[in-house]
Amino acid sequence: MMPVPSSEKRPLKRQKLGPPDVYPQDPKQKEDELDDVSVKQGFTHRPQIQDEYGSAQNTSITPAKVANYFNAILKKKAESNQLPDTARKKQQINIKDNFWLVTPRSKTAIEAWFKDLAGAKPLTSLAKKVPIFSKREDMFMMLCECNVPLLRATWFIKMTSAYHESKVAESKMKKRQQPDIAQEWTQTLTRLLREPLNKIAEIYLGNASGTATTPSSGSTPNANVPAAGSLTPNSTSAGGSTPTTQPPQSSPHNQGLSGSSSGIGGSGTSGQTSTAQQTQLRYWNFYLQLAHFMYQEGLLDRQDLLEWVVETFVRWRGAEHDVVLRTVLPLPLQYLDEITQSEYLSRKLTYYSASKLAQLCHDSGYSSPRPQSPVNQPTPGLNSVNGQGTSGNQPASSTINPLASTFQELLACHQHRPIVLATSCFIQAITLDCPTAMVWNNAGEGKAASWLTGSPLDLLPCPPSELPMAQRYNNQQIRAHLRLMEEHIRQRSRAAENRWSLDKYTVNITGSTINRVLGALDALDRHCFDRVDSNNSLDTLYTKIFGSNKEPTNENPSSNSSVGSNTSPGSNTNTNNQNSTNSDEAVVRTLCEWAVSVQRSGEHRALVVARLLEKRQNALTSVENDLPDEKDSVTSNQMVAPGGCVFQNLLLKFLDVQAPVYDENALSVRSQEFGNLVLLFSELIRQDVFSHDAYMCTLISRGDLATGAPDLKADLSFGEKKEDGTDNIDDDLGKILLKIAVNTSLEESGTGGRGELGAEGKQKPPRHLVYSQHFPLPQDDAYMHEINQRYVLLYGVGKARDEARAAVKKLTKEICKLFSKKCSIDIADGGKVKKSSRGEFNFENIMSRFCTLSYFDQHHITSTVASQVLEMLSGCGSGISNYLPTHDHIAFLMDLMEVALNVHGLIELCIQMIKEVNEIETQLLERGCLAGWYCPTLLLHVVGVLRKYHCCLLVSQEQTSTIFESLCRLVKANPADCASPERVIFAYLFDLYGSCSFLKKHHEVFSVMYPKIKQALYASISPGQGTYRWSLQFMDDYIKNPKLKVDASIIKQLGDPANRYSFVCNAIIDACSANTLNEKLNDMAILCAELTATCNALSAEWLGVLNALCCSSKDSPGYIDVLGQVGLRDPHAAPTIHSSLAVFTAILIARHCFTLPDFLKCVALPSLMEAWNSGEGNPDAEPGARLTCHLLLRIFKSVDTPHPSQYSAGSSQSVPTSMSQRSIRLSCDRHLLAAAHTAISLSPVLAVLKAMLIVSDVLSGQSKSQASISDILGTSDMGSGSNDSDMMGKDADKASLADFARYALRQVCSQEWVRERCLKIPEELCSAANLLDSTLTPRQAQRLLHQICHPDSPSTHNDTSQDQRTIISNILQDLDEWTLRISWLDLHLMYEQQRTQTQEHNTWLDNVAQAAIEVFHLNRESSSPSLSHSMSSQSRVHKPQSICLVAPLLSKLPKAVQGRVLKVAAQVLESVNFGAYSGNSKPNDSESTSAEATASSPPPSHSQPSSVSSSGMENPSPGWSLGHWPLASHRPFLQLVLMCLEGQDEQLSDLLESLKTQLTQSLFSPKEEKPGALQVTFPEDGRGRQLMLEALSLRFALVGGLFDVITSSYSNSIITEWALLLVNLIIFGVIDLSNNSELFNTVLDMLATLIHSTLMSDGASESREENRRHYYNLVKKIKKEIGERNNVSLRLVRQLIPLPKLQAEVIILEPWGSVTDTKGNRLQEFDKDKKHGFQAAEKQKLSPWDILDGHRNPAPLSWAWFGATRLERKPLKYEEAHRLLRFHTHSMQKPMSYYLEPPPLPVEDLEPVPDKQIKEEVKAPDTPTSDQSPRAISKRGCPGKPPRNRRRAPRQTSTVTNLASKAEAGTKYH
Repeated sequence: MMPVPSSEKRPLKRQKLGPPDVYPQDPKQKEDELDDVSVKQGFTHRPQIQDEYGSAQNTSITPAKVANYFNAILKKKAESNQLPDTARKKQQINIKDNFWLVTPRSKTAIEAWFKDLAGAKPLTSLAKKVPIFSKREDMFMMLCECNVPLLRATWFIKMTSAYHESKVAESKMKKRQQPDIAQEWTQTLTRLLREPLNKIAEIYLGNASGTATTPSSGSTPNANVPAAGSLTPNSTSAGGSTPTTQPPQSSPHNQGLSGSSSGIGGSGTSGQTSTAQQTQLRYWNFYLQLAHFMYQEGLLDRQDLLEWVVETFVRWRGAEHDVVLRTVLPLPLQYLDEITQSEYLSRKLTYYSASKLAQLCHDSGYSSPRPQSPVNQPTPGLNSVNGQGTSGNQPASSTINPLASTFQELLACHQHRPIVLATSCFIQAITLDCPTAMVWNNAGEGKAASWLTGSPLDLLPCPPSELPMAQRYNNQQIRAHLRLMEEHIRQRSRAAENRWSLDKYTVNITGSTINRVLGALDALDRHCFDRVDSNNSLDTLYTKIFGSNKEPTNENPSSNSSVGSNTSPGSNTNTNNQNSTNSDEAVVRTLCEWAVSVQRSGEHRALVVARLLEKRQNALTSVENDLPDEKDSVTSNQMVAPGGCVFQNLLLKFLDVQAPVYDENALSVRSQEFGNLVLLFSELIRQDVFSHDAYMCTLISRGDLATGAPDLKADLSFGEKKEDGTDNIDDDLGKILLKIAVNTSLEESGTGGRGELGAEGKQKPPRHLVYSQHFPLPQDDAYMHEINQRYVLLYGVGKARDEARAAVKKLTKEICKLFSKKCSIDIADGGKVKKSSRGEFNFENIMSRFCTLSYFDQHHITSTVASQVLEMLSGCGSGISNYLPTHDHIAFLMDLMEVALNVHGLIELCIQMIKEVNEIETQLLERGCLAGWYCPTLLLHVVGVLRKYHCCLLVSQEQTSTIFESLCRLVKANPADCASPERVIFAYLFDLYGSCSFLKKHHEVFSVMYPKIKQALYASISPGQGTYRWSLQFMDDYIKNPKLKVDASIIKQLGDPANRYSFVCNAIIDACSANTLNEKLNDMAILCAELTATCNALSAEWLGVLNALCCSSKDSPGYIDVLGQVGLRDPHAAPTIHSSLAVFTAILIARHCFTLPDFLKCVALPSLMEAWNSGEGNPDAEPGARLTCHLLLRIFKSVDTPHPSQYSAGSSQSVPTSMSQRSIRLSCDRHLLAAAHTAISLSPVLAVLKAMLIVSDVLSGQSKSQASISDILGTSDMGSGSNDSDMMGKDADKASLADFARYALRQVCSQEWVRERCLKIPEELCSAANLLDSTLTPRQAQRLLHQICHPDSPSTHNDTSQDQRTIISNILQDLDEWTLRISWLDLHLMYEQQRTQTQEHNTWLDNVAQAAIEVFHLNRESSSPSLSHSMSSQSRVHKPQSICLVAPLLSKLPKAVQGRVLKVAAQVLESVNFGAYSGNSKPNDSESTSAEATASSPPPSHSQPSSVSSSGMENPSPGWSLGHWPLASHRPFLQLVLMCLEGQDEQLSDLLESLKTQLTQSLFSPKEEKPGALQVTFPEDGRGRQLMLEALSLRFALVGGLFDVITSSYSNSIITEWALLLVNLIIFGVIDLSNNSELFNTVLDMLATLIHSTLMSDGASESREENRRHYYNLVKKIKKEIGERNNVSLRLVRQLIPLPKLQAEVIILEPWGSVTDTKGNRLQEFDKDKKHGFQAAEKQKLSPWDILDGHRNPAPLSWAWFGATRLERKPLKYEEAHRLLRFHTHSMQKPMSYYLEPPPLPVEDLEPVPDKQIKEEVKAPDTPTSDQSPRAISKRGCPGKPPRNRRRAPRQTSTVTNLASKAEAGTKYH
């Protein structure tokens, strides 16, 4: 037996302690310390326990202390037994023992080792000796040749990497930054993959010694996926074109095949080529499989590998590499799910896939424009193109689209089929999974073009949903989903193109449509229609209005210009045409309103608009005709009518909604507008812009001609609609035109506009029925169908139609009586008229009856009568007839044509009459009758009409040239000596020649006469002195009877100045006589005009005598005889004198005796200045000044309307000679006087107005400093008791000169021509020579401007307490497109007046800025319907469209105004407290889930009460709170801010910083326990959430407007800060898919654009490297911000950053019940639930490269993570018993009898058992319970002590420990 070993000889665990019973020595022990105490006292032993020796008898050791000591021992033991955490340590590898280098000598061993690696030999054995290759290429080739499984090959690669890493770590070289292992091996693999691919390409495309073998579908792994399928008979096209299965050699699809086969043909080295091909394919396949396995294991850099995959596709996408591309295509298909997780890779792949598809289509002959772009609307016509691989359940189109046939041809080619299907698959998959990659962006504006800009869909010939698909059962569902995503991408692209403006779908936020409309109005207002030259013609006007719309209206040119070279130059014409027509809608509607509105004047507007629309229609039609004839192409939108009228539907829509209706009151505004409408559509029909036939058909189909059921929407005129409209400005491009919404039926019935019922309760007909009755048609054979159709539709075919025609015929017949032989001049009878019409014909009755007819009937009557007149003139000129119509009758006909608005017919009548004049004059000379009188007088009437319609005539250059040539042939006299009509003709020719540049080119002969006319008619004239002797008898006969023919001798006598003086005095005295009738007065003026035409010197005499009368207070006025006879100071005679002289002077001016500027310069201004007398006043000059005011009033306020009473009998007899009866009799004179207004410039007119103003102020006693606000507003122009309406009556004589001058000023300023002349060039009005004249005070200048611009001041301006800010607020609140130039003038004049005074200038700037911002706040109040209509007359009416015009108005003001507005706007933006919206509580689950529904619901109505703000959202200044503004105010406010930023570069950074601060504010909660902590905060109610999101939307729109500043900034920190801010907004739920998906898309696209901008460079290599470095820094920070968070929104954000590396994840365990204390330490709570075990603690990530198989206890994996502990290894109970048996000396064997004897029992068991106990035992269970156990009995024996289970816990703990130790032991033994 072996002796028991001594414990003394047992080795210790810690070897350093040495042998037993020897005190161990430590390096730094106490005994070795030599300090002062130890040196003096020596070493003092301090035992750990004081009673280490001695007796413990007196020591009180309680059981509690013992338990605590024991527990501490157990705890210390548990801590010492815990296994160390080796997670931060790497596997220790012995590079000397476990690795060996590969050499040529060890080739056999290497092959054997790799065979074992490819076999089943354990890795533990293989890890003992791992070969290391010097070249990695050799290693991979060996793996491929030995066909090593991917798992074991990966282990070998990891071992190799560990070897190199350990070698670098052990080297003594200077430590550098460790390279990324995954990235390093990814580069190695991609480099290896390139080599076999290049060799495969050489085989396929290389020399002529190769074989004819091409890569089959089975030779390449997964290549059969895109190339699977063979041609079937079902692939025939529906259009009859059947592609063959084998394309002909001439087909473009054979180019790749023929090229490859020709390069591989031959038979000499076919075996070698085949072997090399198979070898390279084997390498290629193995490397791909190994790369894919390592990619899945996370061993490779995902981003680098996927970039190589995409780059490989891009490299081999060329047309000549299609064979190689088939080998490459499985790569992107295999990794497509991974590629879609990266927006960068997805965009690149789709971009080049789309370009590849476009190239294939282009090579196949398809070069038509793509029908779809993500920025444009989808275009129908291209059905799903499936070819061979599509689902068979889709119906085939009846007509094959060219693109569809192209795809079918490509799919029929076995070479191109896999390419088309694969690239289509790429695009469709990315469209579904990563739509952000498809969204248009312009990150690289101004930089080199890149695939990062624009949208990949711009290159596609069709939408992704129309691309071919492989055959599958759910193609229909996939295409439906694709269409949804296309619309989603399209909306996001539009938003990005418009810089994420508040206009969701269309317009750029800078207000491009509004600016285009206002630009068109400004061009129309500034255009001079009375002249034509190279810079001012209809062509230049067309260019200004439509020139910007020739191309697609994209602010960013690259949005649609990125179409590749595969598109022909004209391929975008179709889309451009459609976009141009869309953008034209707003401009066309503006043109129609401009032609109809009473806010502008002139009949020429209708002709101009018709000609402009005709030019536009021709331009669009010519572009359409140039396009290829494709049935599926759509070249226009809903505006195109079937008849070819492009704007038919738009014009019909204008009639439906905005056009005015007929009003019986001829003086009403509505009647004028309706007349303008009739004239407009008359010209539109004549120019074939509006089809009357199509209009009738539309009305029939809609039933609008039914009297009982009118389908009307709004019939109010423009002015009324603008006053009472609601804020319903449409955001669509065609509807943004500031139109006012449809009024309610209550309002319409109140105003009588729509209606059903008129003012007297009568039912009104439908509007289109009225239009059908009135719209005239040309009276020629071409329109007979439309004329008959109109009669049938309006009156039927029965009696009603006959009665209507009979009424028109009856009136026509009566008017034609005027031109019968009885009422005409008989030249055969000496020019007599047999029957005068004055007594027989009632002109007033005819005119009144004529006016009651419809415009159509009026046109018909006037055209019929005009043709009869022309027949008479032509007959007389040809000698067939002897009858000529009288001048009065012709004038009456012209008046009828003017009333009928038959402008075209009137001009044609004048042209024809001019052509007949020469022949008529010849006949009259032959007959010796009326020669020299009839034709000149006729031409006088003609020239008068042409003068009135001068602007209408210039619209047609052909008519202008015809008239000019005809008149030049008629006048042959000397301009200085001719008759009065000839003088008028000379003046007209002079003006025509000077105003029309095209006449100068073709009529150079007139250039000789031009200076003569200028010298005779327009030379400078000095007024005569009038100091000659007066002869009362000179020309007394002519004075008494002005109709006498002037003798030639009299004309010679006028050469004497004295005779001229006498004639002038006699004429003026007779004209001023009270006995002179109106007819004689007119005849006298005409006689004077005749004499002035023959004697040009009389012009100075007329100016001299008028100067003497108006300036009678001078010391030597001249014309003493006239002053003595004309009693201007007589109150009884003065009114007649004033009226007579006014009519007399007006006729002289009209007949060009002297010009109107000369009259103003020589007469009016000196008279008024004399009355002003330098501000002192001159009572003696008041009679002359009063006469001047009368003259100016009569001359300026010309009445150019027909007067039928002048033709009636007795019109000049038996009428009182009162002032009201003094008028110009002939209509031609009225026309000529009105034409004289156009010859005057702005300065003389404004000088007269200023003089009248200062005279009225001086004479009324007002000083310059006493003018009030009411004076500025024009409300105090009349004194007390004066009234404008009866001032021309009796009050005019009694009123003071100041009051009458003020009245005359008001009347003159109210003239349309005065206002148009002043507003033609607004900048000139506010010059130093005009309103800024030092003679005027600032208040006087403002008064004068207000009277010019606002002749009818609103009653709300009577409040004299209004200050400057109130005036500015009123200006800004009354904005509309028609008065915008007036509002600008008001503000600009104030600015110029205040500019020199610094303090007042700053105050004015502040007032403008605050008033501009206040408009947006008032918009909310005006939109509330709480105000009743009854209060509207008492309160100020706010125009809702004013807010849209604030930005365009302020953009025209100086930069100082815009800067101040920007400052106030920034303060308003900063005043919004997002914390007030967010509240102090987070939303619950139900609220957060319903947030999306709240956000997607329509915004709350503006009519909601403002009590919502009472829940803590009020700001200190609620009026400035942006959150309280309605949503409709946000977009105009945004336009205002962006407009003000133009040119304000110094404020851009400040505003951006402010916006960033405001957006950051939404991330912080103001009442957080931890200040500055980020958290998700939402408002508690839906309304508050909506307000917050609206405020955020506005700020993001502002950021979008400034986005170019961010992306183009040279500071990378700005881009980084904004990107991180956007990410944080998404991370913390401020903007999320759950609360506002639209705003989330905005933030996502902004973030994508910012990231893309870091990748764009200018082309330099240094710039590219810097940008790349900036890009990686940015995405690293974004990745850090996102962290481990994950939700739907963040998954979309993760697509914008590179793919993260995959890491191995291990769940770490900890004891059950572990808690975290206050210090952050993890402690175990023992008594928690009385439960023991483990719980998951955290997730630990490990690098896959650090986990190596084949080693014990790999370093990265720690046993401590799984709760394992170290235990002392104790022998088992059986082992201990067996060991003890070795020392026993006795035998343990028993005899057999021992087992047969009964066992020894105790004494108590030998006694008999009682019966009762037996019964209980029978009932008792066989198994004793815990209470019956001896242990339980012992517990019960100790009452008062709780049961203890102290042994239970260690047993369970030991069980767990034993299990862990067993697991450890098992691992070790294994």
